[in-house]
Amino acid sequence: MSNIKLRSLNCSRCHTAELTLDSFLQVFSNVKTSFCKPINFSNICNNIICNNTLNCNLKIFYQNVRGLKTKLVSLRCSFPMFQFYDIIILTETWLTPDISDNELGFAGFQVIRLDRNHNNSTSTRGGGVLIAIKNTRFFQPISLTVSNVEQLFVLLSLESCHLLVGGVYLPPRSPHSVVDSHTTSVEHIISSYKPNSIVIRGDYNLPNINWSSDELGLIGTNDPSIISTTIIDSFSYLNFFQHNFFQNIHGSILDLVFSNCNRVTVNLATEFLVIPDPYHPPLHVDFPSQSDKPVVNTHTYKDFKAANYTAITQFINSYNWELTFSQYTIEDAASIFNEALLQAIDLFVPTKTFKLPKFPAWTSPSLKNLIMEKKQAHALYKRSRSPYDYSTFSELRAKCKRQSKIDYQSYIRNTENSFKHNPSLFWKSIKNLNQKSTVPTTLRWNSDTVDNPLDSANLFSKYFYSMYNNSISPPVNILNSNTTPYELPSNCHFTPDDVQLALNSLKNTNSNGPDGISARLLFNCQDSIVYPLFLLFRLSLDEGIFPAAWKTCSVTPVFKSGDPSLVSNYRPISILPHISKLFESIVYSSIKRSLNHILMDEQHGFRSGKSTVTCSLSFTSYILKSFESNCQVDTVFMDFNKAFDTVIHSRLISELDSLGIGNPLLSWLQSYLSQRKQFVRVHGVVSDSFITPSGVPRGGHLSPLLFILFVNSISRYISSSRVLLFADDIKMFLKITSPADCLQLQSDLNTFSLWAQHIGLTLNLNKCHVMSFHRKRSYIVHPYSLNGSTLERVSTVKDLGFYLTSSLSFDHHIDVTIGRALKILGFLKRNTSLFTSASCLRSLYISLVRSVLEYE
Repeated sequence: MSNIKLRSLNCSRCHTAELTLDSFLQVFSNVKTSFCKPINFSNICNNIICNNTLNCNLKIFYQNVRGLKTKLVSLRCSFPMFQFYDIIILTETWLTPDISDNELGFAGFQVIRLDRNHNNSTSTRGGGVLIAIKNTRFFQPISLTVSNVEQLFVLLSLESCHLLVGGVYLPPRSPHSVVDSHTTSVEHIISSYKPNSIVIRGDYNLPNINWSSDELGLIGTNDPSIISTTIIDSFSYLNFFQHNFFQNIHGSILDLVFSNCNRVTVNLATEFLVIPDPYHPPLHVDFPSQSDKPVVNTHTYKDFKAANYTAITQFINSYNWELTFSQYTIEDAASIFNEALLQAIDLFVPTKTFKLPKFPAWTSPSLKNLIMEKKQAHALYKRSRSPYDYSTFSELRAKCKRQSKIDYQSYIRNTENSFKHNPSLFWKSIKNLNQKSTVPTTLRWNSDTVDNPLDSANLFSKYFYSMYNNSISPPVNILNSNTTPYELPSNCHFTPDDVQLALNSLKNTNSNGPDGISARLLFNCQDSIVYPLFLLFRLSLDEGIFPAAWKTCSVTPVFKSGDPSLVSNYRPISILPHISKLFESIVYSSIKRSLNHILMDEQHGFRSGKSTVTCSLSFTSYILKSFESNCQVDTVFMDFNKAFDTVIHSRLISELDSLGIGNPLLSWLQSYLSQRKQFVRVHGVVSDSFITPSGVPRGGHLSPLLFILFVNSISRYISSSRVLLFADDIKMFLKITSPADCLQLQSDLNTFSLWAQHIGLTLNLNKCHVMSFHRKRSYIVHPYSLNGSTLERVSTVKDLGFYLTSSLSFDHHIDVTIGRALKILGFLKRNTSLFTSASCLRSLYISLVRSVLEYE
């Protein structure tokens, strides 16, 4: 043990270790195996991989990129050469939230980012950390309680262990509080998650430390500052090693690689994503790991483009549908028809396998072959260290870079050309660049954490189910109101021509329904299915039953904002069966004109000739007229909790009945709403299905009409105040000339609260606000309340896309709109730098930028 150096320990935790040094040495002297084998003693991290179990390397690339915002083309062209890495860590990304992950072009990787913000820096520019992990790896992003450090951590699940991967950027002259937060975070994560192995890379900006390691771990000398001491003490305590000893052009080491395993190897990278900064040479890190089974990102699908529609048509025509349907109820008849279509799909639509591409879509076969040759040449050079082999590798590397630029420029030209010949392809390419993040493999909600596709789908299903209203109580007439029934139709009338017209509307629709029936199939076989569909639709309405075969929908989670690993940050997008939507559209077209005249004029949502603009014009006109008489207008903006999802079916049917809708249409609507099934599809798997206990179906043609009929009764209960509605967005307002007017508005608010309770909707009081519009030095301030809770008073509000201030000045709205337009313009500037077509650029500007300015 004489070759072991004893270091002075400068912190209280290390002082504890010093007191037990004798016992430590006794344990250490008994260790006969490699230092990477776990050692069982206190205060030393014992989660180190045993050397004799390591048979492969996890490849990690690290680079301080000194900004990506202006280097996107170079980044995309370089990225195909990085497909053999498992993890990519970048610091000083200089990204902002308006730059989407898709703009970076990291195909085949999931990106986790922390951009610089007001919490982790007083500067508005620079900074930022990014970790990209290959799609074939399971990982869990780790949420931190501290927010003043630019750092990211993920927990990677390998075959038999967990690897903690971290990326950090500490700016020069960082305060001690930031460094202490970083070391405390690392210690807390290790204590909480207990990873087997740890690798942390980043720009620590500690140029004066001389790093070394011995058998005990980390040694840092030559810098007595409190910043250096804090990091050395903490990471020594955790038994970390520092593995990067490649100096920059100034002879210092700014980018460090810490790990609790001494088998990590660090080399200068032979490739770089962007031109390296001389202060920060890119690094290639090999982490010894056990071989594991990666995620298999493949699934089979039916290729309806290659279907034999002639054979499908003959198959469908072989049935005598009129005779067949006459022998069954609508439930059985609809099931038989669906089964016939599915049988035709099995027979005449080929099955293909989709595999998640490893390279960007624009990568040519020539480039892929060159990349493989370059990889083999590099492996040969590493074994031989021959100058000739290096020359071969270097030549192939240059060819890869040149071919990558050629392929990317060719892709840009093809994208521009598609603007004239295939506009949908052109706009799809632009849309893909601005898409939000994909769903990560590890998800959390409340106390649940899952890391496999099936559990992820079921967790989403559990969360979406929680949105619904499980109340089954019958409606109670709290307000004792009397309604006069209208003369409304009790049935729908349509012809086979109407069904044919609905089928023609599927011309440009290629999606598949949750039942496996494609819109492309229905359109191409419309001549053979138009009559059986007419018979089914007619039978369904006559019996007053909506078939269960058309009631199942799939839900796709779409990310909103925030942490992508939280399922509560996703909204559900429902996909209904195409036959169901065709049927709904026919019924809607048949009844909408009869129902339109009973809707209140104040409802501007989902009605012909009305929109958010007409609603806002009505509101602002009322306010301006009040200003002319030197009066204020008090307005209460109401918000419901998941209004469309929490409609109680029995109360909706009761409301429709009171309006005068009769049978069999009323029974059909009741059947349409009840016993609907839903499942979540994510990562290529589906969750367990559940019955939706409330709500109108998302994505249905009838849903908006049913909802505005449901809330239409509000006009019968508000006596003095004015109301305006856009579907579930409701505002109540009144011109205030005296405190008595405030009391009248409060009285109407109380009535509104009772009405909402009567129909079964719940107010989201946190999003209900009151605002006084005025242009006076002093105005009446009244404490309005809803359900006994005083409403928050605001001076600015966003209403239907318009920002309103108390003086009805639109300066703030104009500033926000200009800022939004400039962000879109920045997106275009970043992603069309290689475009040469003036017509393309003009169309992009008019569609994406000018449309924002003109609408607002």
